[in-house]
Formats: sequence, structure tokens, C-alpha cells
Amino acid sequence: MWSSPEAKPRSYSMDNQPVQITVNGENVEIHGRPEHANSTQKIISVKPLGKNEVCVTHSIRNIGRWPIKFACWALSIMRKNGFAIIPLQPSKVDEEGLLPDRRVTFWPYSQLSDPRLKLTDGYIFVRQDPKMPNPFKIGAMANPSWTAYWVDGIAFVKRFTQEQGEYPDFGCNVETYTNSEILELETLGALKTVEPGETIRHTEIWSLLNVGDLAPESQSVKEKLEPLMQGQA
Repeated sequence: MWSSPEAKPRSYSMDNQPVQITVNGENVEIHGRPEHANSTQKIISVKPLGKNEVCVTHSIRNIGRWPIKFACWALSIMRKNGFAIIPLQPSKVDEEGLLPDRRVTFWPYSQLSDPRLKLTDGYIFVRQDPKMPNPFKIGAMANPSWTAYWVDGIAFVKRFTQEQGEYPDFGCNVETYTNSEILELETLGALKTVEPGETIRHTEIWSLLNVGDLAPESQSVKEKLEPLMQGQA
């Protein structure tokens, strides 16, 4: 977990120091060491929910003397040879359809012609390819608020709550980054001005679903993945 928006050196502080772990029954809480240079301290709480689900809460506390504006930024690192899914369903904002209702963000190193990217009606797909070393990143305001990664018949799904307010990176609540080694499945909270001593939180529900074969196609997701997700809700 990092704070967003991304910036050096602030969001690149090393997580290579011992952490404090507390266990209360099945619940686990991990306290990162205070980052005095950033005036923040990060905490991750993990709570089992049953049905192959856990609740993961990411918290960042302002331990400084002045207000700071930032958002929680939750990164999960995925293995090779799968693909990420970002739902991007239309949502009418006016009856005549005159106003935009979806947004997509690209980074300077992202090529729109990248073969790992696939845009379909209702979903964005990003494939992890070990043969492509150049990085690629895309972000969006996911609708509905979930994202997933499929590999070898298993879908890892992250669900979260859409908040009111401004989001980082031109309004993204989901981002995915990939290179030849990994794919990052990222969710973000809204930007907030955090007063000294205050804490912001971003909660994800993680699920593992045995989907079987899944193609990076809208119909495949609707027929095979989404019914399993509804059974978890």
C-alpha cells in the first residue's frame, strides 16, 4: 500500500523495515514503521469473511504537524501469463446522452497500439506477457467498482466501495501496470485532506473464484465470472 498520487520520493519510500503484527483471533493487523519524512504511517488489516473471501483494509495516518492531501493506493502483484479485467459499463448521466459517462487514463510510456490492451463493450482487458519488457499502464473509473485478474482457471477479484469526491490520476479508482515480470492490480480511494492525527481508509474484499477457462471477451466475463461474483456478494 502506498499513498497516491504517485510522486518521487514520497510514494517510493522503502518498505524494508520490520513491522509490528498483531493477531486477534483470525484477524491480523500489520503496522508499518512511521515514515517521518512523509509524515505518514500505514496499517493493513486482514479479516476472513468465509467463502474464499477476506476483507483487507488499508489505512494511512497523518503523523505530522500539517494537513496532507492524499489517497490510499492498494497494489496487488500478480503472476505471469494472465490478464486483468476492469469493468467499464455505461452509466447514463443525462437522458439525451449528451454528456460523457466513462473515463480512461494513459501514462506517457503507454502505447495505445499495445497488443496487451483490449477494449471491448463494457470491459478493459490488459494481458501480462513475459515476452514484452516495455511497461504499460492504464487507469479508469471502474463501473461497477471491482477489478480482477485471471490466470490458470482462477480469478482473483477485488471489490471496493465507490466514494464521493475527487480521485487521483484524472479520476481513476482502478489502475493496472504490467511489464515482462508482473502485473499490478491497483485500486484507489478518493483524495482527501487529512489533518494531523487523522486516518483515511480504503477497504477491499478479496475473492478467489474457480472460473475455469475464461477469455478476454465481454461475453465470457458475463457468462462465467460475473455469476460466480454474484454468489459471493
